Amino acid sequence: MDVDSNGRVYFNLPTETQAQLSQHIISAKRARTSQKLLTIQFDTVDSYFFLLFAAAKALAPLNQRAVLYFAAAVSDFFVPQAQMATHKIQSSEGPPDLPLANCPKLLGLLREIVCPSAYFVSFKLETDENILLTKARKAITNYNMHLVVANELKTRNERVILVTALDTETITKVGETEVEGPLIQAVARAHAQFQTQNR
Repeated sequence: MDVDSNGRVYFNLPTETQAQLSQHIISAKRARTSQKLLTIQFDTVDSYFFLLFAAAKALAPLNQRAVLYFAAAVSDFFVPQAQMATHKIQSSEGPPDLPLANCPKLLGLLREIVCPSAYFVSFKLETDENILLTKARKAITNYNMHLVVANELKTRNERVILVTALDTETITKVGETEVEGPLIQAVARAHAQFQTQNR
């Protein structure tokens, strides 16, 4: 970002990138204005889980037409509210002892109880490619996901693998396009097929 002579802030980007960013902003604004996109911010695990349950419950009446797309990266561990310090941590007391708890796994509960007829897409990000597909398949088995988007941290912007109970499909970035475009198209096709099979 930079500031011009009139004090206006602008992005100092190559022309092509500037055009892409402008198009994304226009598309997001259009989606919000037409009430096709609702953005909900959260900053704690507790608020995320509360909002997630509320959103799933609101989508449940749509049955097979609903897609629950879990792209938010929630940590595997967190500090439970009851264990958080009430006051500022004092440096004079030495380094803090931060006992972490496992983050609850709610996808299965949402899939089985809250919104059982919807199409569920979750993500599995790993740093070790050797365990990526195994972990993605476990998510399908353990949480009854329809589709898992598996990606490796170092190649997450170039390649993703779509994993279902029956097969896998690799989506790769082509040229300067982002991998998200082909990914969303593939998810939309999979959801359309799911709706056809479940009428």
